[in-house]
Amino acid sequence: LLAGYDGTQPFQDPFCGSGTIAIEAAWIAARRAPGLMRRFGFEKLKNFDAALWQNLRGEAERQILPQTPAPITGSDNDRRIIRTAETNAEAAGAGSLIRWSVQDAQSARPNGANGIMVSNPPYGVRLAEVQALHALYPQLGTWLKQHYAGWRIGMFTADRDMPKLMRLSPKRKIPLFNGNLDCRLFLIDMVAGSNR
Repeated sequence: LLAGYDGTQPFQDPFCGSGTIAIEAAWIAARRAPGLMRRFGFEKLKNFDAALWQNLRGEAERQILPQTPAPITGSDNDRRIIRTAETNAEAAGAGSLIRWSVQDAQSARPNGANGIMVSNPPYGVRLAEVQALHALYPQLGTWLKQHYAGWRIGMFTADRDMPKLMRLSPKRKIPLFNGNLDCRLFLIDMVAGSNR
């Protein structure tokens, strides 16, 4: 949502891991109410109106779309991780809404025009990991420039140097946390014919 996703745009996560971001996108696109699959503590309150609650739940369930208005894809380079993402999507009721693939991020291509990519790419903790990723970031920047003109890119990372190393200028830097890890959501609008 912070990236401007409203469910009508094509959506991609090329570092999808267990699929959380793509599943959230599918729920937004299918107009699925948050918490629809769970119970709440207030249901045990003395003055709880069960009939009203069932009506509200029924109304929310009737608004769910059977398909998303635009494609949603998730990919990762590890087949086992993609199987986990597929299992998670099925458990979340979003299995038929997301197309999964096993591929390197730089092999991904847009699944439509003017879409949104939100991803949590790997960021290293140990020095050797950080150095390897810093060598990869310029390649990721080039890949985005070559293939994703017209897209908004959201990179959620603890690595504050990522945009600079990708040679991209974020439109916004939104502070967020991943557990207790201080992170940023860098929002980058990819412009045709530009290196920024």
